[in-house]
Amino acid sequence: MSRQGGFGSFAFGVLFLVAFAGWVLSQIWLYMVIGAAAVLVGWLAVVVTRTIHASPPRPRLVPATAPRLAPAPADRYGELLQIDPSVFDDPVLAEGVALNVFRAWTRQLAMPPSDPTGLVRSLNLRVHHAGRLASEIVERQIVWREGPCHQSSPATSPPISIDRVEPWSTTPDELRNTSRHVAKCASCDGRGTVACPTCDGKGQVPCSNCHGAGKAYGYAKNGSRRLLKCRTCEGKLTLTCSDCTSGKVECSNCQGSGRHERWLEIVEKIRHDVHVRPEGHVLRAFAWGTGAEQASQATIGADVRIVGEASAEGSLSKAQIPQSAPPAWLDEHWTGVQPTLHQGERVRRQTFWLLEIPSIELSYAFPGGEPTEISFEGLRMLAPPATLDRSFAARARKIRLARYVLIGLSAGTPIAYLLRGRYYASAWVAGLALCAAGIAFAVDHFMQDWTLGRLRSRTWAVLAAIGAVFACGLAVGAEPSLRAARRLLSTGQIEGARTELVALGHAEEPRHVQAWADLHLTAALRSGEPDAIRAEVEQISPTLPQRATAARHLGEVVGRVAQQHLSRGEIGAAEAVLTEAIPTLTQSPDSGPLLAQIYELRGTAQDQAFGKCLTDACRFAAALRAMAAAPNPARRQHLDDARASVIGDLTFQPRPKDSTLERLQRLRAIAATTGELGNNPGDTEVAAKALAADEVVRRERTKIPWIGADPAVLGELVGMTFDASASTLSATVSTVAVHFVMQAGRCAGVYLVGNEKGARVLNDSTRSGPTNRLLSQAFGREVKLPEPPTARGGQTPRSSTWKVGSVPITGRWNGTNLVELRVGRAQP
Repeated sequence: MSRQGGFGSFAFGVLFLVAFAGWVLSQIWLYMVIGAAAVLVGWLAVVVTRTIHASPPRPRLVPATAPRLAPAPADRYGELLQIDPSVFDDPVLAEGVALNVFRAWTRQLAMPPSDPTGLVRSLNLRVHHAGRLASEIVERQIVWREGPCHQSSPATSPPISIDRVEPWSTTPDELRNTSRHVAKCASCDGRGTVACPTCDGKGQVPCSNCHGAGKAYGYAKNGSRRLLKCRTCEGKLTLTCSDCTSGKVECSNCQGSGRHERWLEIVEKIRHDVHVRPEGHVLRAFAWGTGAEQASQATIGADVRIVGEASAEGSLSKAQIPQSAPPAWLDEHWTGVQPTLHQGERVRRQTFWLLEIPSIELSYAFPGGEPTEISFEGLRMLAPPATLDRSFAARARKIRLARYVLIGLSAGTPIAYLLRGRYYASAWVAGLALCAAGIAFAVDHFMQDWTLGRLRSRTWAVLAAIGAVFACGLAVGAEPSLRAARRLLSTGQIEGARTELVALGHAEEPRHVQAWADLHLTAALRSGEPDAIRAEVEQISPTLPQRATAARHLGEVVGRVAQQHLSRGEIGAAEAVLTEAIPTLTQSPDSGPLLAQIYELRGTAQDQAFGKCLTDACRFAAALRAMAAAPNPARRQHLDDARASVIGDLTFQPRPKDSTLERLQRLRAIAATTGELGNNPGDTEVAAKALAADEVVRRERTKIPWIGADPAVLGELVGMTFDASASTLSATVSTVAVHFVMQAGRCAGVYLVGNEKGARVLNDSTRSGPTNRLLSQAFGREVKLPEPPTARGGQTPRSSTWKVGSVPITGRWNGTNLVELRVGRAQP
């Protein structure tokens, strides 16, 4: 099997499955709605009875000594509310503020409740202690300094070595005085001069005009521009350097003295080191908690209480720490807060703060869920990032999923009904859609309160259950029913009953067949239009009694309408009404008397038509139809008389005294009779006579030539009326243009050519037959078209001439194509 064929089979299979699923849903839709409502009510009942309890009392703020259970988040804490630090002096105030902060914190989460305090399970106040030691550390380095020498002392060696100097064992002034000496300038090696940087000590620089070439472009005496000896350097290529003397300049380091003064100097670098202990979750909430950032006392005091402070020039000792610091804390953390000193560093100043850090640890949980621990740190109750939460996120996912389902159901229910057909665009479905929206609203609020464990969710559950019951009733009312169709039919609401039955479907079921038959019968009996009644009758099965009743009504109405038409002389309208009713009545039981009445009316209509006919052919056709509808002796006599008259009209007898025009007129009358009778006049004798008459007319007309005929005869032959005074008469016969050349009132020549520009050929497959007949008619006997002329000397003649009797014929050719014929005295 080809890939294309496999894909087509797969697509067909998918479409079939979709169609089958749609059909199944349409059959069980009502049961699905009722089942879904029952499931919803059952689920709500189970949830209400098992999981919803009275909300626990709000917990109180209590001191905590056990280790903290909640892990610290990686992200920074943030301030949510402006808090007065004095609230920590009153546990009741601190509890209320902590709950307010918790409310503000939950507003950052997905789908927070308006009052989340009912979820709080515990509130613990914990006080941590931390020490902060800020150190000012100084590093000393020894470096050589030098400057101009203003003395005439000779250069000497350094009195002391830099490697043997201890930075912290001497003072800067003492070190400067003991190390000062005069040294030879290292830049000029004591000479006082150095090589000129401009000429590299050569004393000469390249000429700036010729760039060391000795020649430069200039103007000669005759005014021409050409290379000439450089006038700046006179061809010497170089110039004396203007920045030096014989290539030497004064040493900038020693200002030409060849010596400078040197001494050792102490350089100090100051850095600040801050250590806070203990680290970790206790201080992570604060920007200054890691000690990496400098912070003022006001910044730290906004978050914690400074309960002890000590400062000292140099390093602090434990003995200098305030007694408010717990000895156990000092033993554990004092070493950790000390700075790390590098070589050459010493502590100049230290400041120690003992910090008291309040922390409110809050535990919250949804009903049936695990508790989540968070903490609000410091006097500002800094809150952790929202990413720490798991419970609210899980609740939001549940509610969001429920909303998606509810929106899909509330929107999908009316859409699913409308897709089943226009019948369902009703008030029932509109009410069901509103009810579904109300159920979705109630279930959504139930989910929100249920996840919070609120008793109010029971009210929403009851409302959702009531809505489900109403939805079931509306779903039942929205479905079509046979009872509703019969009720509408009994009250005369035919279209309403028809709509109900169409939506109900399954028309082949016996009870539905009876309902449809009653509907069509009622519609037929209420109508006075034959076409509408006939359409309703044909929808009823002939085996049902309703068909006979409806058929009788149809016969009565058709008879009455036909008689009205006949009374007004509208024979065609009466005949049409009667003819259209006959097939329907023929297929109906017990319709014999009705058909007899209809046929008699048809006979009466034809009798009236017989009396109005002006020709024998018309009277014969009317008498024949009247006999076919309802024969009787009078109609038989009318038919016999009309047949005899028609046969006489179809008989052609030559009359020697008739002129050509009179003979043609008689032939035209016979042709008119055969045309009126048609191809099947309904009588074999008349049909044979008409066929023979047609042949006589054709044969007699072809015997009359165009050449020599007057305009009246030509008009009869071509079926036109010509102006007898015109010199050329024109007509188009079978796509061939015919021009008659008249002389002395007679046709002296005929000119034949194709009637369309660009399609003038007369001997092609389209025009050869008509052209041959027209050429024969010109002579009143059979004349064949000429054969194409034979080529002579490699060229085909453009014309050919021949005679028929004494009448010359000229043909013009384009190769083998005959493009015109001139008969007699015709000229193009």
